Amino acid sequence: MYNLMKLLILFSPIILLYSCGSDPLSTDIIDSTWQLVSLEQSDCDDPDENIALTEVENSCITWQGDVICNYTIRFRSNGQGVIQYTDDSDAQMFDITYTVNDDIDEITYCESTNDCYIGTVDGDRLTLSLPDSRGCIDNVILSRM
Repeated sequence: MYNLMKLLILFSPIILLYSCGSDPLSTDIIDSTWQLVSLEQSDCDDPDENIALTEVENSCITWQGDVICNYTIRFRSNGQGVIQYTDDSDAQMFDITYTVNDDIDEITYCESTNDCYIGTVDGDRLTLSLPDSRGCIDNVILSRM
């Protein structure tokens, strides 16, 4: 009995170490809502078109002449979701579908137009990198609500 207790004491920390890892991304994403915290435009073909990191203030951000407010992305448990925001006082809502790659903490979401984008998750921060038609990358940074 004494030897069994010694083995349990010896291996308990190892068992705990392996059993208490973080949840897979798919578990973290499902049924979560993310809100916009900042935007930047980088890697433009014309460097003059790059836009420095711009923070959301009072739930709104001015981006390329538009005022965007209350921008959120909601990921439902069925692989579908919705993007919602107000753009110059007009409410906007777009359905999306998404998949999660737990191996690399990456999410791919697709709009109804079949345009798909990749995002990476680091803790409570989701970064979406969206290429635009002018050769720029719009980096959309969201935080879990």
